Amino acid sequence: MRWLLLVAFVAAAGSAPAATFRSEDRIVVPRGEVLEDDLYAFGQTIVIEGDVRGDVVAFGSNVQVPGRVHGDLISATQDLRVDGRVDGSVRGAGQRLVLNGEIGKDAIVAGQSIDLSPQATVAGDVTAAGATLRLSGSVGGDVRMEGRKVALDGAVGGAVQARADEVSIGDQAVVKGPLEYRSVRQASIPSGAQVGDVRWQPAERRAPGPVWFLLGWLRLSIGLFALGLVAAWVAPKLAREAPATLRARPWVSLGIGAMALVAAPLVGAMVFGVGLLFGGWWLAALLFAALLIAMSLSFPTVGLVVGRWLVGRFAGARGGLALMLATGVVLLALVIRVPVVGALVAFAALVLGLGALLMAGWHLRRAPAPA
Repeated sequence: MRWLLLVAFVAAAGSAPAATFRSEDRIVVPRGEVLEDDLYAFGQTIVIEGDVRGDVVAFGSNVQVPGRVHGDLISATQDLRVDGRVDGSVRGAGQRLVLNGEIGKDAIVAGQSIDLSPQATVAGDVTAAGATLRLSGSVGGDVRMEGRKVALDGAVGGAVQARADEVSIGDQAVVKGPLEYRSVRQASIPSGAQVGDVRWQPAERRAPGPVWFLLGWLRLSIGLFALGLVAAWVAPKLAREAPATLRARPWVSLGIGAMALVAAPLVGAMVFGVGLLFGGWWLAALLFAALLIAMSLSFPTVGLVVGRWLVGRFAGARGGLALMLATGVVLLALVIRVPVVGALVAFAALVLGLGALLMAGWHLRRAPAPA
């Protein structure tokens, strides 16, 4: 199973002849090094100073690209900074994203804070969603932004569509196409800005009350707790092995989970196509069902790891499975409910838990049966 995922993931990479996989705390492609392959990096800190002739897929806490990527850059991280050049597109999610270099195609980004600095250039379109968005660079195509605060102070060759509580336009703003935005208050257009057709739609400030937040938190916590208990009852060995695997090998779990999310749909589509010709197309449905179940179990798995650490830290060895699971999923559900940051945490928990479950299932399958 594992080799099949690897083959499918590499096949999806594009035109590069091969792929390089790296998984460690700090991964660096030094200045002067040239990688002719796609690079899949999973670690705490990932720095691309050299030249990567294919795509870069980077999952970690801190990703920096002062060098050059000839293909696409796909990243999920806490902090992403691009100071070099990406010939393809940038697809990134993180808490803080800074685009300060050259992007040859499109930029599709989401995060708490997104900054397209004055030195940045994007040849294609920009699609951004987050809490605070600032566009001061140059964009050749269209721009679509949604967040709480949106600041436009750069050059846009196409149209701009924005939706936010607060929209501001700076003196350096240049918009060749129409500017359509929806906000609580109408933005003032400074004399130095060059903006053509402007269309504003008033919007009400959305402020969900604490009751709905607490209700959603409670429902999510109960659902994850019940799912974890059912998993521990149906598959007790897997329920014990997966959290242990995640604690022992977090970065490998992250890499395997990311590969599974990309490879499983490709493998499923291939099985479905072959099944239509030769029979057995329903195997694809079983594959997708198994993937959905594993994705659902990812959250209790991560919650159990968090709960085990918290209970062990404050209650010693007196905590049972139910207490550790409840503690972990309650905290995890609370963070997931936080806007923007919660989506990033949920994605990280999904990838980590999925990878740990796959590795644990593979280990149990290969373990010798007791005599």
